[in-house]
This record gives sequence, C-alpha cells and structure tokens, in this order.
Amino acid sequence: MVICESINGQTHTSKVWAILRSLLGQRKTYNGAARVALREGISAQELAEQAAQLFFPQTSHPTDTTYQKTKVLKTASHSIVPSPCSSWSTPCSTLMHVVLQEPMVLDIRKAFDGVPHSTIMNKARALGLRGKMYNFIAGFLEGRSYQVELAKTPVPCE
Repeated sequence: MVICESINGQTHTSKVWAILRSLLGQRKTYNGAARVALREGISAQELAEQAAQLFFPQTSHPTDTTYQKTKVLKTASHSIVPSPCSSWSTPCSTLMHVVLQEPMVLDIRKAFDGVPHSTIMNKARALGLRGKMYNFIAGFLEGRSYQVELAKTPVPCE
C-alpha cells in the first residue's frame, strides 16, 4: 500500500482517480470500443457480442449456409451451388441469378454496408441500445454509403 501512503493533500484529484482506476483494474484507453464498453459498464467482450448480433444477425436456421460445395470440377466457379439464404431475399435472389450465369468476386469485408442504415439503427433500438452505445453505432455509420455493381453495371439498391 505504498501507493496509498503517497497520497496527501497535495496530490491532484486526477492522479487519485488514475490510481483508483488502476487498482480496480480499469484503465484509460485509446480504443474507442473499449471506452464505450467502460462507459456502458459492460466488458469489451459483451460489447463485441452485441455489435456482432447487430451487424451480423444469424439466420432463423443457423445450420443454413449460403453456399455448399457439391463436387470437384475443373474450375472452382462450377463447384458451388446456391442454397438457402438469410432474410435478404432481393439481394440473395439477385446473387443466385448472377452466380448461376457468370463468375463473380464478392468482397465481404464491409458486408453490413449493404444493409440500410435505418435497419441497423432500428435493430439497435429493438435490442435496447440507448445513449452512448447507440450514438457510437450511429457515428460509425454516418456518411457511409454503398453501391452494388454486377458486371460493372450499377444496380439500384432498395
């Protein structure tokens, strides 16, 4: 308890709070998600799980897959067949038609950008997210846009 003995009337309040946070295992961080989790009183793991549920919702039947490998052929594009999709009926049916007609490269690094932002925010409200966490998600989505192209032709997004 040498640290506590060093605190006296001359110790600045911010220093006292920093010592207390370090003793409690809490620390100031430059990671935005960790700061939101700390403010909301939840762990970073809980925040990650809530964000995953919001941005990447599971299908009603978790065993369903978007594609299944059926047999080995000379080219990889012929070895994949479409199977049940999740709730994205219009994009999914469009994707099925395109895959059956020609090869296609699909970049899923920003997959949730294809979901209307109002849908994400409505889901966040339905999950009970409020305040800082809700604003964190809204701020992340602000200014983002998306466009789908099939064979270099823009497709209107609904």
